Amino acid sequence: MNKAFNAAQQVINVLHGRGYEAYLVGGCVRDILLQRDSKDYDVTTNALPEQVQDLFEHTIPVGAKFGVIVVVQDGVQIEVATYRADGNYSDGRRPDTVSYSIDAKEDVVRRDFTMNGLLCLGEADTTSATDYQNTTFGYSVPGNATRFTVGGKTFIIVDHVGGVADVQLGVIRAIGDPNKRFEEDALRMMRACRFAAQLGFEIETKTLEAIVLNARLLSVISRERIVMELFKMFSAPFPLKGIVPFFSTGLFRYALPSGFADRINLVVTLQRFGIFEANKDAMLGMAMFFADVEQYAVEGTPLHAKNITHRVEGLVDYLKLSNEQRNELVYMKYHVQRFQSHLSGEYTMTEAGIKRALREPGVALALEIMTQDEVIGKTSFGVEAVMTFVLKLKAYKPEEIKPKPLITGQDLIDAGIPAGPIFTEILFDVESHQLNGVWTTKEQAMTFVRERVYQDNSRQWVYMGLSTAEVRELE
Repeated sequence: MNKAFNAAQQVINVLHGRGYEAYLVGGCVRDILLQRDSKDYDVTTNALPEQVQDLFEHTIPVGAKFGVIVVVQDGVQIEVATYRADGNYSDGRRPDTVSYSIDAKEDVVRRDFTMNGLLCLGEADTTSATDYQNTTFGYSVPGNATRFTVGGKTFIIVDHVGGVADVQLGVIRAIGDPNKRFEEDALRMMRACRFAAQLGFEIETKTLEAIVLNARLLSVISRERIVMELFKMFSAPFPLKGIVPFFSTGLFRYALPSGFADRINLVVTLQRFGIFEANKDAMLGMAMFFADVEQYAVEGTPLHAKNITHRVEGLVDYLKLSNEQRNELVYMKYHVQRFQSHLSGEYTMTEAGIKRALREPGVALALEIMTQDEVIGKTSFGVEAVMTFVLKLKAYKPEEIKPKPLITGQDLIDAGIPAGPIFTEILFDVESHQLNGVWTTKEQAMTFVRERVYQDNSRQWVYMGLSTAEVRELE
């Protein structure tokens, strides 16, 4: 097992040594059965928060009022929660009141899905569960404790909710009444889809029916919480397992902007996620979802990244993505359109234009989407043509994309040209020649400047920029 498991096991051992009950709980137990490594190992106990704090040297009271203390063990943060029973969930997001419990079963039956309601005492020896508990713990472990040998290691798992069978069957089933579980926390419906995508499980029929009935409740959940589930679902190993129920149950209507269904080519999206996966790259997963959202523009709007923002049905803004995420996705859409126009000959890019594009966000995502588009038949440039273009762009070195300038503003001042707005145009054109490989020396650039900059009759400095013909020559 990994370092986090070992730290959690030590926490459990300390609690046991002081006479408290303690178990691993939740997704980490499910992952033990599935032989998956977990990043987080949570512990549940009958020790009160203040008692947990007294037992360990380094603790963080991140959720003390909800019975949660983070114990830092060997540099690993382990969340330790006191058994609890939740009150009503009047807002569909969090319990109105929380009371502590002395019963581990009462603690797990309030959780979301059976696969996440399992308890584990950690690693065990090779004796029976009963003998092990009698010689190891100061309390009686429930009769439904069972030894499991997984990956050559033995664990004692306590199952009050039928979670072991559901894990073995690959089923996501709500604990108890699914309608009640979703009324308590509507985000659980999104989590069901996300777990299906991550684990490749099927959502059990009654649980799925309850999602359909309660999908509207998702409207009370913050977009920030929803988008985190979307990121995880789109970048999971089995994305269609989550995306299909996300749409078929109607959840998408309350997670995405009004009218979104009219702006996405869902057939192509499903095809894309059926062939490709994002391999845990959250931004690539989201880019794959954005890729088939219809782009629409006001007639006459020029092709430019700043105009793309409003072509994605406000999805970026609606989901309240960070500025960095926004730029990655907006420019991704822009680059895909521009690069594909270049390949078709509709809009030819110069070497300078390509290199400048490579300085912008979203290029790596765009190249992945372009490749996918060709494979799934959304475009028909030919796989060889697309891959040649993609590999060419990936082969550029940083110093080729943004070389040291041949001249600077100071060089222009030294040449007797006073600083002014024409500097921007001059330096841009000089850089264009440099990026296109026309010039390699400062002398060539300054000769160009001297030929193109002069004072007119009113003693104003004037720059004669590149003509259309000259630009075309560079292409």
